[in-house]
Parts: sequence; C-alpha cells; structure tokens
Amino acid sequence: MKRAYINGLLLDGTQQMEPQAHKVLLCEDGVITAVADEGPALDGHEAIDIPGGYARPALINLHVHLA
Repeated sequence: MKRAYINGLLLDGTQQMEPQAHKVLLCEDGVITAVADEGPALDGHEAIDIPGGYARPALINLHVHLA
C-alpha cells in the first residue's frame, strides 16, 4: 500500500532538528521511499493528513534530548 503523509512537520534527525514544513513523506508497504516537496501529484498514494502532527522518520523515541 502506498501512503503519503501530508500537512505535518518533518523532523529529520539532523543535529539542528529544525521542523520542516511543506514536505511529503512517501511510503510503500511500511517503508519510506522518499521525502518530497509538497505538491499536487501523489502518484497513486493514499493521502494521510496529519495537520499539526510530526513525521519523524528514523527517530524511535522523540522524548530523548537530541538538540
């Protein structure tokens, strides 16, 4: 199943951990396939709207003090 997580904030795990808006997290069968700029074409992905939510790929425990 293809899913696109939209309208959230992306935390990418870099040292500065600045939340990035206007990004789309694309997944297929539970695996992240791409992080793309927001746009109209989702290429057959089911859109999952997460307004105000955080997408944090590769971060298991957001409670740890990384930044």
